[in-house]
Amino acid sequence: MPERPLRADVLTLLGRADHLRALSSVTAGDLLTGHPLDDPSHILLRELAWTEGMEAVRSYLSHPSEREAALARVLQRLRAIDLEPLQTHDPRALLPITTGLVAWADERSFAVFRPGAREHRHGHSFTAAHELAASASARRYYAFSVPDHPGFYYQPTSIAVVAAGWDWLAEHGDNAPGLTPAQRYAAALLRQLPGNREDQARDLFLVHEAAHTLELNAASPALQALERTGHDPADAFSHGLPTRHHLGAWDRLAKGEGDPSRRTFDITFVLSDVLATWTQSIAYPGHPLNRLQAAYLWQVVTSPSPQSLRRGTITSLRAAELLDLPALARDLEEVLSAALTAPHTVPVLLKELEDRSRRLLQERFHRSVLE
Repeated sequence: MPERPLRADVLTLLGRADHLRALSSVTAGDLLTGHPLDDPSHILLRELAWTEGMEAVRSYLSHPSEREAALARVLQRLRAIDLEPLQTHDPRALLPITTGLVAWADERSFAVFRPGAREHRHGHSFTAAHELAASASARRYYAFSVPDHPGFYYQPTSIAVVAAGWDWLAEHGDNAPGLTPAQRYAAALLRQLPGNREDQARDLFLVHEAAHTLELNAASPALQALERTGHDPADAFSHGLPTRHHLGAWDRLAKGEGDPSRRTFDITFVLSDVLATWTQSIAYPGHPLNRLQAAYLWQVVTSPSPQSLRRGTITSLRAAELLDLPALARDLEEVLSAALTAPHTVPVLLKELEDRSRRLLQERFHRSVLE
């Protein structure tokens, strides 16, 4: 055995160590209620897919009595891994990885991906990326881009796990314990969208990633809004895995920091998912992908919180449900304008936008769905 582990081996250990930490405190009871694509069960499902295959994932979903045993098997494997190399090697010093691997690292996450088959979707080239290592944070990506690398990447195994979870939700969503009203509504939407779930999930994640470029199928409402409000669209965040510097965008705006170029970048990063969903809704009117986007967002909406505000999930859901898009455009332009002229007001404006969007959704759907 060589003295120095292969670079990819050391980075792989990071993913294993993160998952061991995440799953060590899980009890069997934690796995019997709620949505299986929520953490920690989602992390467990990805571990099962990696090591035992998708049949083990489907069995886990179909037979709740087997979940405790599945957790025990995964933990046994993770605890048997020798993590000592992580004490003697700085993974960040191991980058870049050898030719043929895409790698990135920051203080939160590490990942290595081996590219595979390529396909062309929504005006962009996407490459299947078979994951070798990633932290618990990074493993939540399904499709993504990496700065300074051409094209986009998607993870077939991760998407297959999501598809299996959607199949389970469509079949059991009315009776499964622990689901929120919004998740039960998502189950009803999924039943209205028959088809190959894996194909649906892959295309949804790919079109959403493509929409982060803010131009899709000749539609560019976000770019036009930036121009109308005095921003230079060339300064906008479009896509790429976020670093700690990206994640500081909210605080910089709240403090009124940064020159106009920085403020353009920061506000478009904060609004990135909202702008992408808005772009997709306008680019593909009436397309089943928009209904699938709505079903996905209904699964992840939560009660109002500082974290949900920063993601703008309710506003994204409003865009996917096509609720008063002209008013949404005006609201977004007000926020974009404030980012240049009074950036410290942006958090308040975004909270007001989330509140208005929630009220619209409650008026359109039964109020209890979002309570």
